[in-house]
Amino acid sequence: MPYSGALDTALQADGVLLFYALEIILPGPVNVRLLDGPGSVVIGGNTFTGLDATYGALGSIQGFADGVDTVSPHLIVQMAPPTNAAAATLAGATAQGSVTTLYFGVLNTATGALVGSIDTLFVGEIDFGKLTAGRNSRWVELDISSVWDRFFDVDEGFALNNAWQKSIYSTELGLEYVTDIQLQIPWGSDGVRPNVVNDVHPTYVYTGGGMIGGLVISALRQMN
Repeated sequence: MPYSGALDTALQADGVLLFYALEIILPGPVNVRLLDGPGSVVIGGNTFTGLDATYGALGSIQGFADGVDTVSPHLIVQMAPPTNAAAATLAGATAQGSVTTLYFGVLNTATGALVGSIDTLFVGEIDFGKLTAGRNSRWVELDISSVWDRFFDVDEGFALNNAWQKSIYSTELGLEYVTDIQLQIPWGSDGVRPNVVNDVHPTYVYTGGGMIGGLVISALRQMN
């Protein structure tokens, strides 16, 4: 991996003091900034320490590599939370999607100051957390997905009904009065004209056609 300037020079010297720094932005927002060892380092105006009073210390960091065409890169880190509440927060559903960044740098062994620039190794978001407990030990293992993982999002679970439509477009009424879909809807094409049934208790049955059918139904409902 190529580095520039003073950082590249420092990496070629003897007795290099390397460090990794992990930043997790939990809901709140709550900023967790940890080093993989004791001490403190300021990165971008933010202080990273070896121990967080609430969320504990950073454990192992498993290596990561580029994924194949169907798998995005993942980063797995271990954290040692001091309390059950902290462990539940890190491994809980609310932590999913929290932006996580892994940095790499070099310190001057004499002064403790940064040498050169900080390198950003990984940017992603928490996929899930797994709690592992043993005798006198407790770890939360975080599986962190690369931001490229969003390219694998699919349309599974999407539905052509009013509830799903409004969950995305809250003011869209095209499917509000569609009570039954009996045929596959040809989205984006000029399909069969819909059949609309209107009686004294207005109930509309949508049996074909494209998106325009829902708009016609909505318009008829407003006229009655």
